[in-house]
Amino acid sequence: MKGVACFPAKERQIFFDFIRGVAIIMVVAIHTFGLCYTSETLSLLGLLFRQVMNCAVPIFCTCSAYFLAKKDTSGKRYKNFLIRQVARVYVPYLFCSLPYLFFDVWSNGWTWTALVKYVSCSYSVFYFVALIIQFYILLPLFKSNRFLKNAILGFAISFVWITCYVYIVQVRFAVPLILYAGVICCFWVYFPLGISCGATEGCKDRRTLLYICLSIFFLALSIVESLFLLSASGTLSGVGIKPTALMFSTSICLYIFGTDVRNKLANSTFTRVIAWLGRYSFGVYLTHMLLLALLTKGLSYISFVKNIGGGVRWFLITLMVLLLNALCLLIAKRLFPRLSHWLLGV
Repeated sequence: MKGVACFPAKERQIFFDFIRGVAIIMVVAIHTFGLCYTSETLSLLGLLFRQVMNCAVPIFCTCSAYFLAKKDTSGKRYKNFLIRQVARVYVPYLFCSLPYLFFDVWSNGWTWTALVKYVSCSYSVFYFVALIIQFYILLPLFKSNRFLKNAILGFAISFVWITCYVYIVQVRFAVPLILYAGVICCFWVYFPLGISCGATEGCKDRRTLLYICLSIFFLALSIVESLFLLSASGTLSGVGIKPTALMFSTSICLYIFGTDVRNKLANSTFTRVIAWLGRYSFGVYLTHMLLLALLTKGLSYISFVKNIGGGVRWFLITLMVLLLNALCLLIAKRLFPRLSHWLLGV
């Protein structure tokens, strides 16, 4: 890469914890969004913020690949790595998805479908667990195979997959989340991108302005495409995964992982708090939907919440879920450190 700057290892961890913290905040906000807006009440400002948040899962994918770029995946080392990494994400998933399995069985009776959904990460928003396991399995190929480690070809795969889903499949069929977002093709580009950036470790490309301009341009296109899809479907389905969101997210990941952006991160109380949340991000991801369901049930009895504007309601519900989630995980970590590691991912 032309024109690089190297960063001290000391800055590395707080920076990545910080961006994980920002990303998990966006994940929670994405899942509270539908409680506060409809396609008729959605404002342009609300749509703008929602489009920015489409980069949340791509950031997690790129970050995972970044840290595994130099991992030794040869022979027995890879087998040990795979067992360890899969267990770290799959065991907490199995525990945190038990309420969904119990509710499914209680509502519909015991069926093989419930068991398949449970083991395949099909409940709630747990598709990311299946997605990251696929990457762990394919990691040696992503690092060594000339085709798989090419980010441009990865972008083409993701673009075709998403375009076909949004404009062909989605308009005809109701497809489970696991079958389109949980398949690695949907987020393919971010894995070779993360490996490419991680291979140079602390050395970063200085083309910051280019990536910022691309991000702004594709964000604008994403808003336009969302307006078209919102108008065509009459639902909020157009605000999420789509071709322009892929372009925007790729540009953002290039900016975060491929430039010297970490030099611009100020060491403040705010950044340390967000970085702390980032260290608990997997636990928040696994548990926030359950807390959101409980909180929504409680808020339904509070009249003033129903009367405030969508944007304010979105902010308040997101903040309440995050605070309650962080408090629960902190207590669990203090009381049961080993159990919380294996069962809650913290």
